[in-house]
Amino acid sequence: MNSLLDAYIVDSFLEDIKSYDKDQILSFIESYPGIQERIIEKKDKSLIFGQPLIILLYMLIEQMPNKVKKVWPLTPSELQPLFNDLGIAFDPD
Repeated sequence: MNSLLDAYIVDSFLEDIKSYDKDQILSFIESYPGIQERIIEKKDKSLIFGQPLIILLYMLIEQMPNKVKKVWPLTPSELQPLFNDLGIAFDPD
């Protein structure tokens, strides 16, 4: 199930994700030192936090929040906690 969910989400953002390299990902993680702890805390409460692509989702939200809301293939309630973790306002409309 998890790999299917990953694939479903990745397909929605494939072109954007392909532009990221290892250094960008590491830089993002360093910019948000508490993000790993939040992922660990929430991983048993929400399926999305247990997905390998969670860091990429955070990066997408930081860089293009409006596009993520528009293209997001699942329910807004699954996306809102990620916005909240980054301190970005979330309006599902």
